[in-house]
Amino acid sequence: MRKEFILTVSVLIFLIGSISVAQAGEEKKIVPDQRLVVSTAIYGNLVTWYETSTNVPHIYDLSIGKELNVPDDRVESNMEIYGNRFVWQNGDDGVSLYDTSTKKLIRITEAYHPDIYGNNIVYERIKWLQDEPYTLHSLYIYNITTKKETKITGEINADYKTAISGNKVVWVRADNPSIIYIYDIPSKKVSTTSASDSVSNLDIYGNLVVWQSGSDEKSDIYMRDISIHKTRQITKSGSAIEPAIYGNRVVYINANDIYVYDKFTRKTTRITSCGCAYAPSIYNNKVVYADSHEAGEMNWELGSIYLYDLSERVPKIKHQGTN
Repeated sequence: MRKEFILTVSVLIFLIGSISVAQAGEEKKIVPDQRLVVSTAIYGNLVTWYETSTNVPHIYDLSIGKELNVPDDRVESNMEIYGNRFVWQNGDDGVSLYDTSTKKLIRITEAYHPDIYGNNIVYERIKWLQDEPYTLHSLYIYNITTKKETKITGEINADYKTAISGNKVVWVRADNPSIIYIYDIPSKKVSTTSASDSVSNLDIYGNLVVWQSGSDEKSDIYMRDISIHKTRQITKSGSAIEPAIYGNRVVYINANDIYVYDKFTRKTTRITSCGCAYAPSIYNNKVVYADSHEAGEMNWELGSIYLYDLSERVPKIKHQGTN
């Protein structure tokens, strides 16, 4: 019996992977004193974040070390970025698209919860029914170059949560949150995969889809490679939330610290240890997040925006364990 127990534990540790605690001093503060940060995003040298203290768009250029001037607009949802283009839900029940290279702001009316990849924006439209207590929701893709809008779902009485990468759009529906839908743009075909529990914080990069599955009391991070139809559980801590993916790396929060999981090595790197970090995003070797460690506690009112460069990481402690 004891030998069986040891073997089981050994296999579990192998499947979960090792955790490296990164060397201190690699964290760089880029923007101080940002109140009530909800999310961050990064692409190339451009960083954006959404906060609820002023609800104005923020864009920071790492190459010049300063925040850019952005047109006056109200932000009501996470800001997303691809290249020089940014999208967000504005305060007029629509989607705003801003291009830093042309400095043009375009608004799409009656659209919600956008995401962007290349020339395509995916968003939700809501139909308000007269004398009815419910609304109908559907998803659309807008091509920035052709200015053509394409409806990709039917109308349902439930919200969508969606993300886009390459030619793939993924979403979950609030009326059946354990089913993930995958839409292929060229073929217009939809496939599905089932999760073990309710899905939230869905993200996609190429053929890799990541999500948070569980409840407010217990949740973990999962990854599915849709090219080979295999799902992998990344964490087993029961407290992992808010995954984001770029390439083979997944960044997420566990117990108010930031972790990065590498798909190829199956190793996890813990990059903060203050217990007061939140809102992570990732692009190549760069991880951006908010952190309130200078306040000595988890404090949404006293956070700053930080950058962590994984290419400069030198692990100083390695141990086996859950993440």
